[in-house]
Amino acid sequence: MEKEELKKILADHRNWLIGDGGKYADLSYADLRYANLSSA
Repeated sequence: MEKEELKKILADHRNWLIGDGGKYADLSYADLRYANLSSA
């Protein structure tokens, strides 16, 4: 998964959590082996 794609998914999920639109992030089948999620 590309960095920008993941950033968009996480931003949409953040908005969903606070009730400001967005959508639930389903990363069940995402390949995150090399993703740095320390600041996610």
